[in-house]
Amino acid sequence: MPFFKFRKTPSGLGAQLTSNAEKMPRGKPLRYAKGIREEFARRLPLSAALIDRFTGKYLLKPGEDVDMKEPLWLFLKDHARLGAATATSALALTHLPLAPALAAAGLMMLLQLGPLRKNQTLYGHEASHDNFFPRGHSLRDKKITVLGMPLGEFLGELATAVSLVQNEEDYRGAHDRHHDPKSFTTLQDDDARDVLDAGFAPGKSVAAYWRQYWWNWISPRFHARQLIARFKSNFVTARPARKIMAVLSLSVLASLALVMPLHAWIFAILVPWTWGYHIAGLSQVLNRHAWLQSAEGAKTIEAYAERTWGRFNGVPLPVEGLRGGAYLKAWTLWLIEMLFVEAPVRAASWSPDLQAHDYHHLEWYGPEEFVDDWTTMPARRQSAIDRGADLYCMRDRELWGWRNAMNHGFEKLSQAPKLDD
Repeated sequence: MPFFKFRKTPSGLGAQLTSNAEKMPRGKPLRYAKGIREEFARRLPLSAALIDRFTGKYLLKPGEDVDMKEPLWLFLKDHARLGAATATSALALTHLPLAPALAAAGLMMLLQLGPLRKNQTLYGHEASHDNFFPRGHSLRDKKITVLGMPLGEFLGELATAVSLVQNEEDYRGAHDRHHDPKSFTTLQDDDARDVLDAGFAPGKSVAAYWRQYWWNWISPRFHARQLIARFKSNFVTARPARKIMAVLSLSVLASLALVMPLHAWIFAILVPWTWGYHIAGLSQVLNRHAWLQSAEGAKTIEAYAERTWGRFNGVPLPVEGLRGGAYLKAWTLWLIEMLFVEAPVRAASWSPDLQAHDYHHLEWYGPEEFVDDWTTMPARRQSAIDRGADLYCMRDRELWGWRNAMNHGFEKLSQAPKLDD
């Protein structure tokens, strides 16, 4: 017997429009692709579980059950990984020669950024939906409170305090607007406004967006805006208990500078929590949705669905039948992209909940009852497709590879109408 319950599809937009789903336009997609996961299964000598976990695109056996994982255990494992990666980086920077120390710190930073980002995009995000523990979970049913907060909300606040990012109360208000079809991806959506503030106004060329993206890696303005917003949400607008968490988190991080060489503290603590965090976030938010497509929100659930998609790590395999130098070149380029683009993006930026993020938006609107279990979201997305419950055609909106997803997001933004001055 599963220990979660179902929640019915919300009334309103979804209830009004689900009957029109078969009228969904089937225009030619820009960069969507099918069959890549199946090709990986056929041609790569890797386990299905490994490919599932890395890519975010699952292959399920007919009738295969999707078992929920324990949310608290996942939370603890991620923070253990964060601590281990931070300690390893600090030790390498303290005891190794400079070149190998920096190489080790760079690798460890990728492993730090995954949990740091998940503290907001997963744990804080699900807590803002009141879904940290699914309905029916024993820790939710017991109505445990900590510092006057339900346990799930407390863990969301704790997670965001560790990363020193937006507090739960601020995030909840902004995220409610993000989900609202009337404001989704418009200037009333805080996420869309962040994209605009980062220099990505609609109507420019794809090349201009790429230049802006790389400039933001070193832009003082971009990083200053991020730091100011984070400081305000942690130490100004947060509730008192959350401010105490933020003070403790900052104190621990700052105090490490007293026991570590300065260069080790900078590269093991300061850089991942600031510069690295901002770049990892930018590298996924730009390709997460079709931003700023119109001044108004989506008028139908089909239009809402068109503004989101699935993103999967991995690029198409080289064509079959190559020989000699062509074979060596094709597979070398594929391995380079997988090792130096896809793997870092997967580790630092595209966590599984973000790969299947379209399902998080669309599951609310049916056709089946909503299941508030984020631990199985990628597998349940595929299960819905396999069972014919993919009412809004997620199967036709799947992007493979980070560069492809970035170009797709930039193409959508380029085609959007320019904003009035």
